[in-house]
Amino acid sequence: KAAVVSGFGTQINRTPRHSDTVTLLIPKFGCSTKEVYKALDNLGSARSLCFDSVFEAANSKKIKPWELINDLTEPAMVTQPDLRKSFELLGHSEIYPLLSGSGSTMFVLGGPMSSWVDKLRKILSVKFNIETTSLT
Repeated sequence: KAAVVSGFGTQINRTPRHSDTVTLLIPKFGCSTKEVYKALDNLGSARSLCFDSVFEAANSKKIKPWELINDLTEPAMVTQPDLRKSFELLGHSEIYPLLSGSGSTMFVLGGPMSSWVDKLRKILSVKFNIETTSLT
């Protein structure tokens, strides 16, 4: 089931499940949750989130990845430089990943993605030893 989760995972608001493809990008390296949260504390306050906007986007059939926020993305990239390099490389390829939790798994929303999935697999597997898996 799909949901928008906020707070410390205690506020769960169910949303409709979307039929778009989700491609998981699973690095061979990990991120220490403890270190990511320590980096979050050191970086200062998290971005301001308008919960209503995220919930509205999740309920619509047109989720725009840039509307979704994971406050742990920057701290995870601080603790794991290869994660930052992965995000930058993908951004140059016009592929915009989102971080799952405290990392290091990333995901890309949308479909159909078959036109660039092979390119993505080659780039990431050679450069960063990252596996990709597409789910529908």
